[in-house]
Amino acid sequence: MNSRRFFTLGICLALAQPVVFADDLQPLRELGKKALQALSQHQEEDGRRYFNEFLQDLRTTPGAATNVPIELTLGALGCALPESREMGRKALERAKRAKDKKEVDLAVRLQASCDGSNVADLPENTGLDTLLASVNNEAPEVSGSLKGGDPWLHPVANVAIAHISPSDIAKRLEDTQNPATALAPTLTRFGGGTAGTVTKDFIVATDFGGQPRAVGIARCLERYRADLGREFDMVLPDHLITVYTTAWQDKVRMDAGRLHGLPLPSGTMAYSVYADLSMVGVASPEKCGSLGHELTHLMIRGNFGDAPAWLEEGLASAVALSIPENNHLSFRPGWRDRVLRSSQDMHLTVPQLLDFTWADFSPTDTAGLPRAAAIQALASVFVRYLAAKNKLHEVYFAVRKQNLLADIDHYRTPQQIVEEQLGKSLADVDKDFTDWFKRQSGGTRTSAATPCTPAAKNRPPVAQAAAPCEPATKPLH
Repeated sequence: MNSRRFFTLGICLALAQPVVFADDLQPLRELGKKALQALSQHQEEDGRRYFNEFLQDLRTTPGAATNVPIELTLGALGCALPESREMGRKALERAKRAKDKKEVDLAVRLQASCDGSNVADLPENTGLDTLLASVNNEAPEVSGSLKGGDPWLHPVANVAIAHISPSDIAKRLEDTQNPATALAPTLTRFGGGTAGTVTKDFIVATDFGGQPRAVGIARCLERYRADLGREFDMVLPDHLITVYTTAWQDKVRMDAGRLHGLPLPSGTMAYSVYADLSMVGVASPEKCGSLGHELTHLMIRGNFGDAPAWLEEGLASAVALSIPENNHLSFRPGWRDRVLRSSQDMHLTVPQLLDFTWADFSPTDTAGLPRAAAIQALASVFVRYLAAKNKLHEVYFAVRKQNLLADIDHYRTPQQIVEEQLGKSLADVDKDFTDWFKRQSGGTRTSAATPCTPAAKNRPPVAQAAAPCEPATKPLH
């Protein structure tokens, strides 16, 4: 019965996701749960029937095929049945792109069982109900994708995690559901002395410059939203996005602790939280690229929730340095180029980049900080390279549309797609990228980096590189 041992592992995480706003995937999760329960109880006929219904709904539910918990469920179910085992393996391989380390670890364990190895490491006698109960009793997590910090001496973590009450999250989304009444509770939550505005997509609150500034920031964000939708078919959630803006970089850290309980390092420019659909960061009507970075993270979840780390983070970082113009995003070079040029001794390559997970972008100890900073820089510049070769959109959509259910025999990995679109092996792509990058400024990766300010060396250590230096105390007018 070894093939049954990992069912419960697959379902414990995939079905225990907190639902805090309209969730179109809940019926699909319930079907997956029924299938796994039936199979784990040796009710094979019912299990197969529920699995077939699960597959049918999976084909017709928007966004389901790229949702990591659903992929974990598909992987566990697929591996349970001999005729669908290959589909299960590939679903678990995709699920390893997850940002949540628990999801990645679970995908690895399930995949090992599916391949017939390490089966003895999995629990034999733990029931489904027991595992579900243990996961459901865990304190919920709120994660924030970050952009900020000194890119030279003190990198900043890409993902921070803290606990927050799910009832508080639900209340925030409830309070902001109606555009006509959404502003008042947002301003109250942000603090006294604030002003704001509500548009068809955003609730923008600002602590400087009053309502005219909030309106200008909303217009700035709308340009990024429009171009992300137009160029990459990204979609906004069916709920307003709350945007808390400040004119002072140091205040972002204070706001993070007060609004979300996130212990951000000093120097963070912006962060976003998907749980309550919010962004916090430095912005002005003329300059909101850091929030454009965060908007990319929020919007990509709608129909590309399992985007590879290099593609999502690289695109978001490139967006931060872009200019919305003529109905498209014009990508520009920036400080990440200098970070990449200073990291030659790390010998990072494009093939490595395409194999990195979110854990590589977000180290948990100081020893990994310089490498993570270089990986982020490589991702950003590689996305710009693809754009310069007029292949970014082709690669993006080819990776996104890979559907395990549509044609399992012709499923292609992101690595294979990059090779196909550029007409080169990954080794040749890496060489071409290196040559292209050297021509960008006439320099090489050995160029020395310069601290942003003379005072940079006196700043306390923080977690991972993510943003250009900007004044920390002076308002951005």
